[in-house]
Amino acid sequence: MLTQTSNYLPLLNIKLGTHIVMAELKTIGTYIENSVIDMAWTEADLYGPSTVSQIVEGNHVTRSESANLVALQSPLFTCSTA
Repeated sequence: MLTQTSNYLPLLNIKLGTHIVMAELKTIGTYIENSVIDMAWTEADLYGPSTVSQIVEGNHVTRSESANLVALQSPLFTCSTA
């Protein structure tokens, strides 16, 4: 019985890890929602309006991670080139 349950442990870790990441991205999204950052993504044609709402809600993990990295690096890049 122990060998049968141990076969599912890696899969359980992946699922739990994904849900933790989604919860973190949703928390970050609450700070980004209705700010200049989400409007800048739409105005710069980086993401469409529906994609921005999905990023803010934390539904698209990969897009949310890349969008949050862009949001973090943008002020640093702007300050270094000014």
